[in-house]
Amino acid sequence: MIQGFYSTNLLIQVSDYYKLNYILLSMAIKSKCVASDGKRVMTTEELKKWLKKFDTDKDGRISKEELRQAIRSTGGRFATFKSRRGLRSADVNQDGYIGEEELDNLVEFAQKYLGVRIIHF
Repeated sequence: MIQGFYSTNLLIQVSDYYKLNYILLSMAIKSKCVASDGKRVMTTEELKKWLKKFDTDKDGRISKEELRQAIRSTGGRFATFKSRRGLRSADVNQDGYIGEEELDNLVEFAQKYLGVRIIHF
């Protein structure tokens, strides 16, 4: 017997299921998918690219003010408080900015406070 998933007279083999899941996930990311819980689904790289859009002075770092603008753009409340907290959690060298090497530290913060769900391939 072939192992698979049944759905209204449709048999999808396990290997095809994973391929289909990957394709659908890729389509969701490209279309700026929002999950059923209201969180935007994106990869870590997409999060970084999105944050860099708020680097208004183009110095390659995210300031507290730029992070606050990013939070406001999501419709988030308490942007000043959240930007302060985000900077504190991500700014390892404590220079007051989130540099390129510190952007990975914002992943957990973004999932908790920016309404983002990070997926990993």
